[in-house]
Amino acid sequence: MEILKGDGRAAAGVRLGITASTVRAHLSHIFEKTGVRRQAELGC
Repeated sequence: MEILKGDGRAAAGVRLGITASTVRAHLSHIFEKTGVRRQAELGC
């Protein structure tokens, strides 16, 4: 949900208390599970 706010991975990481690389890893797993290829496709 933090990514969908549109502030970017770094800002989402700061709000969640995790690094931007951890956010990137989580996004990668979400992409695999949902079958999307781009972050913009998640914002439906």
